[in-house]
Amino acid sequence: MFFTNTLFPAVQLDFHDFYQSLIACSGCIAQFNHPGDDPTQTWNGFEYVAGADDKLNQFEMSGGGDTWNLFFMALEKGWHVSPVYNQDNHSADWGTKDDGRSGYFLKALNRVELYDAMKNRRSFSTLDKNASLRLMAQDLCWMGSILSGVQSLDLSVEARDADSSDAFTQIELFGKGQQVLGTVSCGGKQDCSGNVSLPVSGPGFVFARATQADGNTLVSAPIWFAP
Repeated sequence: MFFTNTLFPAVQLDFHDFYQSLIACSGCIAQFNHPGDDPTQTWNGFEYVAGADDKLNQFEMSGGGDTWNLFFMALEKGWHVSPVYNQDNHSADWGTKDDGRSGYFLKALNRVELYDAMKNRRSFSTLDKNASLRLMAQDLCWMGSILSGVQSLDLSVEARDADSSDAFTQIELFGKGQQVLGTVSCGGKQDCSGNVSLPVSGPGFVFARATQADGNTLVSAPIWFAP
């Protein structure tokens, strides 16, 4: 839970009760935490609850389970969630435990703009602390956007790393059923960008995954669309 000044009820029967508390919490943002840490930790197979969708919009990619497949499961059940990462520190080793990070695109580095970025899902998960990944539609709509009335999407994607020793091999665009909708070859560049056009024939989503030469990956928030 983020952006709440009070604790939720100490006793809640199951995640449905939590969702009702979330719906009643003005300004709250929630995250699917540690998905798949055990076989039952999928919230009843990511059962969709429409009233909670606008507030439950982060998805932790750093859980102990198969978060890649579970991310698709959540998306295909209807959740509008964006990927994030964290170190899950249990001691005072913040920022040094590993290089995994949540990335957000902010207008300014303050709490108000962070809330706006989290609320509108302008996030990416990364295993490289100096790398970033951005996906845009029509050069105007940020990743995290929910679009309607579109017949096609002109997508631009950009992956960057501040370290000259790091390089990208490719950026892939994924849709429903883990279908690869487009690929950008990076050829070992430190900064990699490209454009992909997609026809829209029905409702769906698209997001990007960038892969570095050392195997580290970055995953962008999706863009959702419907004709």
